[in-house]
Amino acid sequence: MDGIRWLSAEDHFDLGYWVVFARGIGPEELLGRMGAEAGSMRRLDRYDAGDLMDELDTAVLRAGESGGWAFAVAEGGPGGANAAQALSSASAGTEAVEFWCTADQDTMFAYARNGEEVFRCEPGQVYRLPSGDFSPESVGASGLGLPGAGPDATIGSELDALTVAEEVLGLDLPKDEVLEGVLFSAPLL
Repeated sequence: MDGIRWLSAEDHFDLGYWVVFARGIGPEELLGRMGAEAGSMRRLDRYDAGDLMDELDTAVLRAGESGGWAFAVAEGGPGGANAAQALSSASAGTEAVEFWCTADQDTMFAYARNGEEVFRCEPGQVYRLPSGDFSPESVGASGLGLPGAGPDATIGSELDALTVAEEVLGLDLPKDEVLEGVLFSAPLL
């Protein structure tokens, strides 16, 4: 297993990346939940996906599965009309995690369960856990185990966020498969 920390150390995504994980569903279902049309799905390597992204001027997701989690990854950061709802849609009936990093090194880490966002934070910035059902105690009890979870907390860097998700949730993004393989793919229009 390659984990996901490699995302922060590699120069393979010069224009940034967007990756969403959802537990217990398949890659094609994840693509559909994120807004891809079933008829638009095909198998592409990252170079053909990049050409399609340039041609359509939208994000092209490539999806696979590892360790009981489906993953969808796009180069260049979030895109498509439904990008803001992608995490909630992906987490319907399960849990999902989202990371993105732009070419300007803006980063985001978010976690949702059963269609509801539990938290969203920009590594290095203070985040607040929502009130109500998602208290710091309930987030800790969920197994997410955020460091310093309290009314105000921080996750120090992109690498810290990736490390937390990798170690606590067991997320894996197979490096060779993502960089050199052919995966289920679809544009987000």
